[in-house]
Amino acid sequence: MSMDDHKQDLILAQETCEELRSGNNEAILGIYNKFHPFFFGYTRKRINSPDTSKATAILDDFWVELLNAKAICDFKG
Repeated sequence: MSMDDHKQDLILAQETCEELRSGNNEAILGIYNKFHPFFFGYTRKRINSPDTSKATAILDDFWVELLNAKAICDFKG
């Protein structure tokens, strides 16, 4: 991952933070669409289960938790 990628991720996090704090929960979709496939693969590997519903349930909780904005707003790149 290049420095430009990190800068773009930081900008995305900052923009998402502002939107979430203003009540726009749909702002999470930019991060979701970019990172969900990676997190889904990682989660499936970590739980070591052929049942994808377990990974989905874990990630659902993760994405809901991110809606409170604190984790995203604390992101420093």
